Amino acid sequence: IKDYVELDFEQARSHHQQGHTLLVRYAEKSDSDLQALADDFARSFHTPVDIQLYCTPEGHNAFGWHYDVEEVFIIQCEGSK
Repeated sequence: IKDYVELDFEQARSHHQQGHTLLVRYAEKSDSDLQALADDFARSFHTPVDIQLYCTPEGHNAFGWHYDVEEVFIIQCEGSK
């Protein structure tokens, strides 16, 4: 079972406008600055690091109450959590 979909930019924009959260897993594999950030965290914390990017439309929630089974460091760029 796939836990992802492949969308082009216009499809992703359409889904986002319909209230869906966009998630990019392992974002560090697609951007050298994010890779450098992941590498820096990995050196500091002595563990592998992967970066996940979430983009949730205003007025919507990505998901309900939950807990993470892994260590998580969150950088909130805009809005509220």
